[in-house]
Amino acid sequence: MIDTTKILPGQEFKNMQELSVALTGQKMPAGKGYVLQQEKFKLYFSWKKITGTHKLIIDEIYKEPKTKPKRKQKEYCPHGKYNSAIYANLQHLELNKKYSVTDLYELLGFTSDRFTRPKYFLDCVNATELSLSSYRYFHKKINCIIAQILYINLRKFEEKGCISYHMDYAYTFKEGHKPVDIPIDYMEDVKAQALAQTSYKDEWSILHSSKAKEYTDFILKKLEPLGVKRYTKCYVFTEIKQFNTLPLSDPHTLNNLIIQKLKDASSKCDALNNKRMNSIIDTAVRLQ
Repeated sequence: MIDTTKILPGQEFKNMQELSVALTGQKMPAGKGYVLQQEKFKLYFSWKKITGTHKLIIDEIYKEPKTKPKRKQKEYCPHGKYNSAIYANLQHLELNKKYSVTDLYELLGFTSDRFTRPKYFLDCVNATELSLSSYRYFHKKINCIIAQILYINLRKFEEKGCISYHMDYAYTFKEGHKPVDIPIDYMEDVKAQALAQTSYKDEWSILHSSKAKEYTDFILKKLEPLGVKRYTKCYVFTEIKQFNTLPLSDPHTLNNLIIQKLKDASSKCDALNNKRMNSIIDTAVRLQ
């Protein structure tokens, strides 16, 4: 706060230093601080310089300090090889349509359908020559890495105002049961009950633990009276901003980046486990 009662319109000062001492009791700071102090003074009063000298005359003292003009924030545009590749493919999704994580993996180019579709599971196990338990272990490890990349980027796009979305569920009903609309609040309540039966604090943690099946079984048992056979958590995008500065949509470009990310992660394992992870990456993750 500047006390402008210490100066008067028309008052002359031999330089800015003298003016500063009169107002604050201190000389002007050096360097960038000098410029910032001048900008602060401009919010409270104006002055004129006397040509050919360092002298200045107080011109007008404002009744109320002016507000500092806000900098116009530059609109965020996805950049960087991962962000731009993901968003370039994301722009082509339909609004208000349910997309499962599996759908997004395939449509955006994170993985091939051989990684996500159960019908290819045994073929991939045989192609990698891994035991069933080893394949499941490393498949889960790879899926966790990919899921994090997807989740983190979608959250970032949302925070930057590029997209808007909410979560919903798609249901598969048992034969002979008529599909019914299940309110999302009801489903969330069932899931909260399921989570309360465990020691985990959030869904992400339990779904990536050995207790995942118990968690989903509890939910399905609660949904059994409705005839639900399976449920799938889905993203529903309500807004996706379009950017013409992004590269062309190409799932293969993103797929190559994801594969490199996974191979970097696998390289931190010992030689044998590195080989196992890479066999799944090349067999199931890579687009054909």
